[in-house]
Amino acid sequence: MSVLLAIIATPQDEALLKRHWPYFKMTGWDILGCGTRKGHTKWPEDVQRLDTGKLGRVTTAAGQVIFGLLEQELDIWQYFLEHREYDSVCVVEGDNLFVRKPPTEHPGYGLYLVTLLPNYSRNGLFSTQYYFSTPRWADRNCAEKLHKYGSEMFRRGEVEHYVSDRWPAAICQKHHIPWFAQPAWSPSPFAFAESSDAAWRRDSTAAIKLGCYCLHSVKHQWQLDWVRPAIQL
Repeated sequence: MSVLLAIIATPQDEALLKRHWPYFKMTGWDILGCGTRKGHTKWPEDVQRLDTGKLGRVTTAAGQVIFGLLEQELDIWQYFLEHREYDSVCVVEGDNLFVRKPPTEHPGYGLYLVTLLPNYSRNGLFSTQYYFSTPRWADRNCAEKLHKYGSEMFRRGEVEHYVSDRWPAAICQKHHIPWFAQPAWSPSPFAFAESSDAAWRRDSTAAIKLGCYCLHSVKHQWQLDWVRPAIQL
């Protein structure tokens, strides 16, 4: 089974990509560098590239969101579907960090493997009671549905305020695409601790001990230094 690892990043992520590159490579998967339209995103090695990301932010009812991420994920699914040599595609961002080797292959059955978080926003703002952070991992059957129905929803303006981790959850809910919460971790916006940094240290450590293979929101050198002793290469 062959997995395509699609990494979304901007030119501002150059140092972050360099720090995390050995851990992306640890997966053993082929990498697709998903950068911005002008091709200015720098990758530590030569990789397949899909430079379609749009820079900029837009103000919505959910606040300011990065413009163009929904279309970029549609592009990723389409690229994957056109490359039949891959059986599944795993979408991550530059601030994802693999802390142990992931499963060698996707289980199949049309499942969408996601990093699950509860909906914490006010009632009615989003259409689901949960949302999907990265990694988001789809097999071919799942990606076909995500691309087909996602394209239709995007054209109709059903975009969950352009929030990229809310939108895939809405596609799955509306079109009955099966999903499963995989052992990956993304920090909650609400955490009881003396500071957000202390909460991150506590919760990332707990996540690794509980078996998570990938962390999200590892943005700074101190965070990598904190979890590095627990990384299983």
